[in-house]
Amino acid sequence: MKKRNVMILSGIAVLFSVIFAMTVVGAKATKTAVSGTYSSIIVGSPERMWTSGGGILHIRRMPTQLTFPAPGTTSDLVGTGIGVVNLNLDPSGTGDVTSFWTLNVSWGSLSGTFEGRFTAKVIENVADAKAVLHGTADDFVGMKMHLKIHGGSFGTPLEFEGIILDPHGE
Repeated sequence: MKKRNVMILSGIAVLFSVIFAMTVVGAKATKTAVSGTYSSIIVGSPERMWTSGGGILHIRRMPTQLTFPAPGTTSDLVGTGIGVVNLNLDPSGTGDVTSFWTLNVSWGSLSGTFEGRFTAKVIENVADAKAVLHGTADDFVGMKMHLKIHGGSFGTPLEFEGIILDPHGE
């Protein structure tokens, strides 16, 4: 009799565990559109800089500061960030840029940190870029942000649009 009761209780515990797991797994992830502007300024000297054949400028680990939104504009994201930039540009301003970002921003009633990578193709000082960032602190833990970015050089507003994916759902 005692063995039977233990088996019944064990079965009930397993059933509730499965139902709970299905509820958690069944939560629908949400994708929310974001857009706006930001500005990026150089805030220090790069670790390394040189010019190679054809006049290609190479810069490594140049510190930058990002501001959301760019002054005088609006944005779904509000706050600041830092970037560490690597770039290769020819004399016409054509080449590529990569950066690692840490953003401390607010989005609606949420705030926290996103970290990730920015990559750009630059043609005559105009960048078409993307950034993929992961929420690492506070309200954004576990979230992911994908941005498409377009704009000019340092100090000018760059426009972005993208999504924030919340795997936790609503």
